[in-house]
Amino acid sequence: MWLGKMSKAVRNVSREISDYESSLLAMELSRYLRLFMALTRLQLRDETHLFGNPKYVAPELYTADEKKILEGVARRPLKILGWMEATVDAMSQAGLISQFREFQFVTHIETLGQSFQGSNKIRALQLPLPYAQLLTYFLGLYVYTLPFVLVATMGRATPIVAGLFAIILFGINSVAKQLADPYGYDANDLPIDQLENAVAEDVQYDLHRNGHVATEGNIRLDIDTEYSSKSVDLIDTSDDGLMV
Repeated sequence: MWLGKMSKAVRNVSREISDYESSLLAMELSRYLRLFMALTRLQLRDETHLFGNPKYVAPELYTADEKKILEGVARRPLKILGWMEATVDAMSQAGLISQFREFQFVTHIETLGQSFQGSNKIRALQLPLPYAQLLTYFLGLYVYTLPFVLVATMGRATPIVAGLFAIILFGINSVAKQLADPYGYDANDLPIDQLENAVAEDVQYDLHRNGHVATEGNIRLDIDTEYSSKSVDLIDTSDDGLMV
C-alpha cells in the first residue's frame, strides 16, 4: 500500500519537475528524486551504513557536501524532501513558478513523506523477542499435542486432520514472519529494486519528453545560458537552508 502510494507520488513529482522551463532546475530536482528513492531503499532494508558505497547508491546522485550532511542524519530520505521543498520555495520567491504550482509540488512532497513514514513504520514495529518466542513455543505445543485430543473422536483419521491443522497454523505463522519484514531479499519480499529502477526510467523519460535531455540517457549540454535574465540559486546543502 505505502510503496504504491509512494510510487504514484514520485511519478507526479517527476511530471511537475519536467514541466519546468529550466533544464538545470529540472535535472537538479530529478536528481533529488532519484536520491530519495535510493536512500529509502537503504532505510527500509536497514542498510543505511552502505550509503557512500557506489554499488548501492550511484555517486552522481549526491555532491560531496551533501554526503557529509547526510552521513549525520538518521532518516535521510526526509532530509532530501526538505531540500526539494526548499528549492521549490526559492523558485517561487524568484518568480520562476506560480504559487499554485508550488502548492501542488509541496502536496506531492508531503505524500512522499507520509508514504516513507508508513513504510518505515512497518519495518520498525517488530514483535518483542520474548513475545515471538512464546508464540512459537505455544504454537508447537498446541500442534504436537492436538493428536492426543483428536484421537478419541477421529480415530484413524487423526494423522490426516492433525497434519492439516499443522500445515495451516505453521503456514499462517510463516506468512506473518514474511509480512513483518517485507523489504528484504527473499523471493516473497516486495520488489523495491524494480520499483526504484522503474522510477529512474520514468524520471529520465519525463526529462527527455520535455527536452531537458538530448536522449533518454544523456544530459543536454546547453543549459548554462538558460534564465540569463532571471535566475535562482539552488538549495544550499548546509543546515541553514536556502541560499539568498
